[in-house]
Amino acid sequence: MAEFQVVKLDDMPGFFHKPDWYQPLVFGENISMSVSYLLPGVSITTGSTPESKEFLERAIYMLEGRLDITRDGKKYELLPRMAMLIPLQAGPRVEIKNTSDRTASFILVYSPPPHPDLKIHSLQRLEQLYRDANRPVKPGAEMKEVIAAKKP
Repeated sequence: MAEFQVVKLDDMPGFFHKPDWYQPLVFGENISMSVSYLLPGVSITTGSTPESKEFLERAIYMLEGRLDITRDGKKYELLPRMAMLIPLQAGPRVEIKNTSDRTASFILVYSPPPHPDLKIHSLQRLEQLYRDANRPVKPGAEMKEVIAAKKP
């Protein structure tokens, strides 16, 4: 069972999820929330396909920047104070791209939490998995450098 959680973003470490960075906020049995950072010119692909082992519903809430989102040939623009739901259904993958010249930041909520086989129910567990895999983890104070990134 998940415990009651109150966190401050500045205190949370950042994790490099190749090609994006994120800072986890809360972990629950059926939900997880993080702040993600997409550097200028970077894109990620998400969504559940019929071949997926994970079926996740995702909600995105834009904080800063702009994201161009493409699903099944249809394009959307997500700006600050806008939200998007990626439904819990198999379908075409969703491309999320930062086409602006500065870092885009957004809140990302998953239900259920990703990678249920890894049982990531705490920050300590997530940090240990990253360190064991030699993947970059930055203290919260150093994430300000990532967030401030601009296109050269």
